Amino acid sequence: MTETKLVTPGAGRHVVTPAGNPVPQKFRINPADPYWGRMLRDKDIVEVKVDAATTQTVPPVVPQAGDKK
Repeated sequence: MTETKLVTPGAGRHVVTPAGNPVPQKFRINPADPYWGRMLRDKDIVEVKVDAATTQTVPPVVPQAGDKK
């Protein structure tokens, strides 16, 4: 299974999925994915420190039908 990271939009950033849908305040990404990797590198999204309670409650952003890769 691919390692995911818990992230949040960077300060003052408007972040959307590849399909243009807004992202939740906290969500999980695969940093190996080129789209999310670039967002992370450019500080559009920033990694959040994970605690045990958060690990179980935050789902990953799953590509929607129509998302372009």
